[in-house]
Amino acid sequence: MNVPEMSTEGLRLPLVVDGDFCFDGLLSAKGVDLPKVVGGNLDLSHLKTADGLKLPETISGSIFLPELKSADGLVLPKIINGGLSLDSLESISGLELPDIINGGISLRGLKSADGLVLSGVVGGGIDLGGLTSAQGLVLPEVIKNGDLFLFGLQSAQGLELPKVIEGELCLSTWVEVDKLPKKVRSIRFFSKTQMSSEYRQNLVDYSKEHQIEVYVSYDDETPWVRIN
Repeated sequence: MNVPEMSTEGLRLPLVVDGDFCFDGLLSAKGVDLPKVVGGNLDLSHLKTADGLKLPETISGSIFLPELKSADGLVLPKIINGGLSLDSLESISGLELPDIINGGISLRGLKSADGLVLSGVVGGGIDLGGLTSAQGLVLPEVIKNGDLFLFGLQSAQGLELPKVIEGELCLSTWVEVDKLPKKVRSIRFFSKTQMSSEYRQNLVDYSKEHQIEVYVSYDDETPWVRIN
């Protein structure tokens, strides 16, 4: 079900939506009674504040809130069967994550993740592409069916990577080889600083030992180069 942009005054929505529910025009949830049950994804792509937002009691798919800048007033379900998109969230202040997110999570707007615990919560990929510091970040030991994006990190200090990633790992800073996952499909380093010859050899040895493809690029115009 797709609801276009319109005045919400007097708007009556169905209590149950069998498939996806997309409300493109919803900028404020005040006075809006969303369906109680959504049988697919819930897409509130233009909602900018959680003030007055009461999410459906049951959502069978993913939740998209990509324009939400603050978690104040946001009450998420205890279990999300799909993924969770909060791409514009600028701080984890007030954010209470579900107990279980069976899909992935996207928090690419965060610069700092101090206190963000994703271990035991997220079942899929993790996008923290805007994160500049890993201090206080707790990642799962295993990421299933997804990638880990950490393209914005300025330092590897405090970074504890998963032991297993059943997808791709994307980094913007050199990480000590012995701290890299023992199992990952491939690793991409996007860095503005050149790696040392010693580090490169360590990476080559690591990739051969664990049969992992490793790629490097130094700017947007440079193609990815496989080093092993």
